[in-house]
Amino acid sequence: MIFFIAEIPSVNFTSRIGALPVLVTICILISCGDRGQSLKNLIDSSLEIIYFCSDQSGTDRFFNLHRRCGMPRVNTVKAARKSYPEAGIRKGETYYWWKFRMGGKVRSRSYPKRSQLTQSPWLKELYDLQDRDKFHLVHSQEEWEPQVENFKDWIESLKEQAEESLENMPEHLQDTSSTGELLTERIEACENWIDELDCVDLSYEDPPEDLSTEELKEEWEEEKETRSQEIMDELEGIEYQG
Repeated sequence: MIFFIAEIPSVNFTSRIGALPVLVTICILISCGDRGQSLKNLIDSSLEIIYFCSDQSGTDRFFNLHRRCGMPRVNTVKAARKSYPEAGIRKGETYYWWKFRMGGKVRSRSYPKRSQLTQSPWLKELYDLQDRDKFHLVHSQEEWEPQVENFKDWIESLKEQAEESLENMPEHLQDTSSTGELLTERIEACENWIDELDCVDLSYEDPPEDLSTEELKEEWEEEKETRSQEIMDELEGIEYQG
């Protein structure tokens, strides 16, 4: 074990753990497997971990930095041996439980959603966004456009959160650390998501001039219905690629 004392300037920890001086003295206890690694690399790696506490998304980066902490396994208990009032589970009922690497056991009467199986605030919001009913079927471009714009606003909010986290990192970690790479990938994936939505053609053909009979009207309504379903399928097929 090697003990370092490093002075890390210009790191604001006030939002997470209270008001501390701008110049923070940090004691870093590092288990060094490769003794050839430079002191600077050790301190940079440690600073990246410590920096998790410095802004609102620190927990997110802590649990997802290396993408090694996949979703926990969901276990099924067919008959509870006792009641768990905090989860609304009665003795004898079927329930599900899972456990995070850092945290206690979680129980639920219903099978958990993806957003319940991560401790990352950013991923929780992403999964909720992906799993919701994004669009409802309408039959005109004027009705589609507000839906698409509203959905793009949600994606933009996710992108801005990642951008803020990246900007708040020390500059030398933005391009060289795993955290910086992860945040950059998220930003780019959100931008691509928005670009793909922008490329969807929401237009309809103009109605035929002759709609004088019920048969012609029905044919036109069927064409609109088919076109609406095409638009819905294309929009629903566009997902976050990150």
